[in-house]
Amino acid sequence: MTHLASQPMMNHVVSNEQNLRTFNIFKAIKVAFLPIFLALLVSGTLDQFINSKIEAILRSPQGLSQTIWFYGSVSIFSSLFFPLLISFFASYALARSIQDQDYNQFIPNNLPDFIGEHFELSFLETLRSWGKTFLWTFLFIIPGIVKFFLYMPVPFVVFFSKRYQAGEVDALKLAQKIFKKHWFWLLVYMTMFTFILPMALSLGMDQYRVFREYFVYASMLTAVDAVIVIIFHYYILKLILKFIKDDDSKGQSYGLNV
Repeated sequence: MTHLASQPMMNHVVSNEQNLRTFNIFKAIKVAFLPIFLALLVSGTLDQFINSKIEAILRSPQGLSQTIWFYGSVSIFSSLFFPLLISFFASYALARSIQDQDYNQFIPNNLPDFIGEHFELSFLETLRSWGKTFLWTFLFIIPGIVKFFLYMPVPFVVFFSKRYQAGEVDALKLAQKIFKKHWFWLLVYMTMFTFILPMALSLGMDQYRVFREYFVYASMLTAVDAVIVIIFHYYILKLILKFIKDDDSKGQSYGLNV
């Protein structure tokens, strides 16, 4: 009789835990959706503008002009800056959604403080990872692709690793350890959320992503992209934060519970 009475209570506890996880992701979407949507909107518009300018230069009867280097440089900067900015938005929202006071005390209460604390280092470390990836890709294509995946966790190491912030570990080396530990699921999530879903959404819809011609449709598709980005970060951060917590505990106990 006691067992039968306790069963509904156990189911209620499990249900509450599931609702809490659902609430966390929806809370993160609520916090991060608008800034990520705007970042994607600006980056998409900028990329389309730059591509149109470069195509016009390439087709010009006067031949190539020096301005192509300017647009190329802006394109490279955009492809580095906006993904990093989006990672900031998603990481902050998801970190704040974790229902653990011991962990939240290490996360600033507002987004500008979070960005201000970590932007310079994360930008420099991302440049390092890009440089090494480019070098390997230039010399050997497949090792370059491998390096690209190995260095994917670099920004999150800068954001959350207390050992990195104390100067005890190298961001690129720790990122490689994280990926090697969780390579299967990270590859699954990256393949699903950065390749399969975007390609599926692009089938027959590419023409509607041109903002100057179909601004409303392009904006709606960008909104869907923003939600996908947040969910992608939700899944990978569950793995990465757990690894970083365990790694931090090797050097010093910070009382983090993810």
